[in-house]
Amino acid sequence: MCVLSDREIEEYVACGKLRIEPFIPEHMTPNGIDLCMHEAWIEGITEKFVNARVNIPPHTRFMLATREFLSLPDDLVGMIWLKTSLARKGVTGSFGLIDAGFAGTLTLAFYNSSNDAITLNPDAKIVQVCFEKMSKPAGKLYAVRSGHYQNQKGVTFSRI
Repeated sequence: MCVLSDREIEEYVACGKLRIEPFIPEHMTPNGIDLCMHEAWIEGITEKFVNARVNIPPHTRFMLATREFLSLPDDLVGMIWLKTSLARKGVTGSFGLIDAGFAGTLTLAFYNSSNDAITLNPDAKIVQVCFEKMSKPAGKLYAVRSGHYQNQKGVTFSRI
């Protein structure tokens, strides 16, 4: 398994094997792509915030959904990494892999561990995704193995 370079990611997108919509070339990194916030849910607040500036209170759990819709082929997995600019403000996050065959926006769980409120602007870069090529294509894709969140859009709460 190896991490794809920016050129390889662009090739996968250009031939339609990997979908990232919208695909913004300026968000590419040497070995991944930055994804942006589109929707937010903050613990203790019943409404969701869509494409809006949000203030995250101190010591609060929150979830963000990406603007980008991803669709991975049968031979790639995605690794999600917190943007260090958020980590430096006290934000932590717990993320899994993006499985081969997954399609949808990402819902990501975070925690503001700082003593200060944190403001996130619409389309703030929140995570970087790096893609890793598997040694062989998956025998059964995400939609077949579990698929609980296949084609999700926006903040999606647990379905299990």
